[in-house]
Amino acid sequence: MLTERSIWSQTVADAAGQTTEAVEEAKPVASSTIQTISSADPIVIAGTAGALFLAYFLLPPVWSALSFSLRGYQGSLTPAYINKELPSDRYSTREGQGQGWHSPPTIEC
Repeated sequence: MLTERSIWSQTVADAAGQTTEAVEEAKPVASSTIQTISSADPIVIAGTAGALFLAYFLLPPVWSALSFSLRGYQGSLTPAYINKELPSDRYSTREGQGQGWHSPPTIEC
């Protein structure tokens, strides 16, 4: 029978093994990336860094404008207004009683 401690230690050992495998697989990619960057012309490195810097500042407003233009309803209703109006007498669940959504149902025996 497996105890709680042996299950936990087995899980930790499995996680450590998977981490070691991931690091071993990532080493060639990392060394290739470092080699490519270190062998590049300094002007190319500076240009790439500048482009990434500009993209960091310019892309959020572009995405915001795009998402705003694709947004659905753009009317004058606000969440606060809707929250105020829905539980009013107009939208009561019981006609004539005006108790709104927040009242518990009446149980008749």
